[in-house]
Amino acid sequence: MTMKIVKQLLNRILNKSFGYQIQKVKKKEKTNGYFNSQHLLYETDTVFHTLYDEGIKVTGTPFDTKAVYFSRRRNRFYNTMQFFSQTIGMEGKIIECGCFKGLSSYIMCRYTQSFDVNYTGDDFVIVDSFEGLSQPTSEDSIGQDDQGEDKFFVGGGFFATPMDQVKSALKSFSEISYVKGWVPDVLHQLPDHEYKFVHIDLDLYTPIKGALEYFYPKVVPNGIIVIDDYGSLHWPGAKKAVEEFCEKENIKFLSITSGQGVIYKK
Repeated sequence: MTMKIVKQLLNRILNKSFGYQIQKVKKKEKTNGYFNSQHLLYETDTVFHTLYDEGIKVTGTPFDTKAVYFSRRRNRFYNTMQFFSQTIGMEGKIIECGCFKGLSSYIMCRYTQSFDVNYTGDDFVIVDSFEGLSQPTSEDSIGQDDQGEDKFFVGGGFFATPMDQVKSALKSFSEISYVKGWVPDVLHQLPDHEYKFVHIDLDLYTPIKGALEYFYPKVVPNGIIVIDDYGSLHWPGAKKAVEEFCEKENIKFLSITSGQGVIYKK
């Protein structure tokens, strides 16, 4: 008896007894060659995907179409842009704390440029050590080694990108302001601005908590703070920093599936 006949007989039995039918499962479709299609509107947003792919190329941000991490990063950036878009037209500055190679800054500036062709980044600020992460502390520990010492996902200095390289990638936006230094220590050097959008991608407890304490009072009503690493198990200090700050200030925040934490300023 052939396999085809066996399947036909099994199908008849299942259909007659339970009303079921065996159907061939379709292979997952690919969209843009970067992720398995889930048939979501996000996948058809050609403006975002065009800007994202352009930004990857311009900034030299690492990317591998076969790695799941990079597909998830694309989703995270899409969410960031959705929140950022809510602040277009509002008064206040935009600030990026932790820029790595400048990808999210590039996308935000290019998106703003779609509303103002003459936009050159005059309301955009980047704060970064340009020497990688600061030193992690016990709050950032993901466990202990055999000697009882804290283990960290990566050590200080990781993700370092020189300022000149970031500036070169963002040269189309010549009026972006750059502040070099370690957060939170360097924040006192910033002019006394109000902010409509704050993007915090600092990974670690001390700089994230310091950034929240500094920027939240300066965020305009209806402004938004996005903390990239709130839900990442690689960065437990991020979750601790957000929750401690929000509990102290008695404010609510959103935790979304991309691992980000989001604060709306009322």
